[in-house]
Amino acid sequence: MTALPDEGNIFLNLEGIRFHCRLDGPDQGRPIIFVNSLGSDLRIWDTVVEMLSDTFCTLRYDKRGHGLSETPQTPYRLGDHTRDLSLILEWFDYSDVVVVGISVGGMIAMDLANREQNKVSLLVLADTGTTIGTTKVWNERIKTVRRYGLTRVAPMIVERWFTSSFPTREPTAYQSYVDMLQDTPPMGYTGTCEAIRDADLNTVAGLITQPTLVVCGSEDIATPPDQGRKLSGIISDARFEIIQDAGHLPCLEQPSALAGLIQDFLKEQSYG
Repeated sequence: MTALPDEGNIFLNLEGIRFHCRLDGPDQGRPIIFVNSLGSDLRIWDTVVEMLSDTFCTLRYDKRGHGLSETPQTPYRLGDHTRDLSLILEWFDYSDVVVVGISVGGMIAMDLANREQNKVSLLVLADTGTTIGTTKVWNERIKTVRRYGLTRVAPMIVERWFTSSFPTREPTAYQSYVDMLQDTPPMGYTGTCEAIRDADLNTVAGLITQPTLVVCGSEDIATPPDQGRKLSGIISDARFEIIQDAGHLPCLEQPSALAGLIQDFLKEQSYG
């Protein structure tokens, strides 16, 4: 295992795969780990982290096949992503942490919380579910990306990340997120699509005992609020909150609201 630090950015080599991580906040602060969505990188948490890092040590990383992390050969399974996160936490010698996961990141967080309970004390699950999408939809997307690349599908995918007014309200930011998705390695993207397609966490969610906050953007059409509400009913110690005027990625569209919910939840749980 090797690490090359660069002003908060750290590159780890774990079991032959390079991962890009970033640490912010006080060294002595209790850690919060952030896990990204499909087709995004750790920058989606920038504003949320800025609001939390006065108190907490925040660790972000790019999943395999995303951002500045390496893209190993596919296929991927959800358990591969979970194993990656477990290795990262081991490298930093973190246990008993808060894991904040969005979309597939929420699925990874749930899987880790069930597999390695000593590593996770609290969960924040944003815009996710025990399953996401259908086999048919994922197969069609995988086929399209393999044939044409991400440039062809990026605009219509990113549309689903936000409310309908966001592209006209924030055109520059919106285009930057389209660019971020287009820059994702196609094999990393389709490999993670396969992992989501094949994952079913209904049984796993029912075994989670950690206190959990489930949140969802009010206008999310990828994982609608009813899906989040259902998830909060499966997990034994969970509550559900809606973030108004947000689509699938409230960390980008309503970061203050999301950071506030996380802060309140951690205060309730005496984490800090």
